[in-house]
Amino acid sequence: MNNVLTSAYGIDVAIKGVQENIYSQLDSQWKGDIEGYGRIYKNQKVGDKFYPEYYKGGGQYKEVYYDNKLGANFFFIVGDEDSTDDELVFVSKVKCVFMVNLGIIYPNDTERSDVKAQRYAIQLLRDNTFLGYEVTGLSKTVKGIFSGFATEKIASADIHPAHCFSINIDLSYYLTDKCE
Repeated sequence: MNNVLTSAYGIDVAIKGVQENIYSQLDSQWKGDIEGYGRIYKNQKVGDKFYPEYYKGGGQYKEVYYDNKLGANFFFIVGDEDSTDDELVFVSKVKCVFMVNLGIIYPNDTERSDVKAQRYAIQLLRDNTFLGYEVTGLSKTVKGIFSGFATEKIASADIHPAHCFSINIDLSYYLTDKCE
């Protein structure tokens, strides 16, 4: 299921466009159920621990960590500071995070297909840069991807068949954009 916003503003408009594009293509290429989420929040839950959560509405949040019943889930972690040269177009450092079950998305592969999954996701993003972003990198460690988040729940999120990676992008957007 693709959990898209019905009403979006600013950076959420740009993320929604990328999210919809990615979801439709992943759903046709990877096996199993896929959950797509937009921008997630760094919510403090216990003490000084922060968890990545998607806002469901009505004051409710849902953690977006790895779910081994799914083929994949993906979501966006947005940097804390955005830059601008002209006070109209802003650029944000964004991680498009993929948490996949390689055994589900590639059921016939006998080798660990982590690089195959990375390659396909990067190709998707690289082929669609008309949506206003530039691919800037690839992160392959839970610690690097979830810097600033509590990771004890996903410490083994990169042991077969689980795999976690992010494609890092510089996402351009207009703060005044809206989609209703």
